[in-house]
Amino acid sequence: MTQKTRKVVFITGYRPGGPYYWAEKLVKKIGELDLGWRGSHPKTLWQTIYSALIAPNADVVHSTLPVAFHLWRRPLVMTIKGDFEREKGPGYRGYRRAIAAADAVTVPSEFIKRQLGLHQAIVIPNGFDLPNAVSRPETEPDDPIKLLTVTKFHFKDKASGVLNLYRILESVAGRSNRQIVWDILGDGAFRREIESQVKSEKIKINFRGFVDPKPFYQSADVFLYYSDHDNMPNAIIEAMGYGLPVISNDIGAVGEMIDDGVSGYLCRDQQDYTAKLTQMLKTPSDLAVLGRQAREVVATRFDNDVITRKYLEIYERIVTK
Repeated sequence: MTQKTRKVVFITGYRPGGPYYWAEKLVKKIGELDLGWRGSHPKTLWQTIYSALIAPNADVVHSTLPVAFHLWRRPLVMTIKGDFEREKGPGYRGYRRAIAAADAVTVPSEFIKRQLGLHQAIVIPNGFDLPNAVSRPETEPDDPIKLLTVTKFHFKDKASGVLNLYRILESVAGRSNRQIVWDILGDGAFRREIESQVKSEKIKINFRGFVDPKPFYQSADVFLYYSDHDNMPNAIIEAMGYGLPVISNDIGAVGEMIDDGVSGYLCRDQQDYTAKLTQMLKTPSDLAVLGRQAREVVATRFDNDVITRKYLEIYERIVTK
């Protein structure tokens, strides 16, 4: 007898953004795994409203929006992507009611689970499609040091992190005999403001805007990250997946991604960051080891195949209980 293929409908904001792309990737990966499930994700506002109200032919509804009602009489999975009580986005007051109505709740990190007091939530981190093995370019002692940052300038807390990195690099550059090249990828409302404050005679700084990060991940020596408010930055997972050693301030769930001193470095403050980055650049032979460890962390904990199977286990459990 042929096993019935079950369907999960994803409900997110219809505008492209983090939750939207997360759902798109999940739908694709569910189809690739072919484990008796298929996914559907509305692309327009009308489709989103229609699916939220009716959820036609769905066995499970999986939402990142505060959908608290069960008009469809289908099991509901709620995924909370960030600290809705701090961010206070549209409809944030409805999240607690939606969480109480859900059959299962997931969060991307232990940090968010603690922050929101969601003691019954299941932690499933953000996933990443691990690229083929990356061969890091060999460098000569006199070659420039290539540093990379990928961030979003839509948020003040993230944008100001670039200023913190700039101050750190100014100090580090004074202790290094090699030229430092710093590529900054990303765009948003605060980019021009930050760019106007970041001028240096010691460092070659390139604001690249929205470009394909892949070639930069492949050619950089170290990935730098700093933010005053964050949860689980996808850019760090991506950099680690490409075998890049990562250094970041210890914010949000970054400590759940990086094993300090093993797959990268976590820093308490700017002084600690400066000291650790200076040491990293003095011992380039250690960077390759850190990068290999970082890639292994992504392969075992963040690969999209692993992550998608965890969601499928939840769907199976709630449709059969």
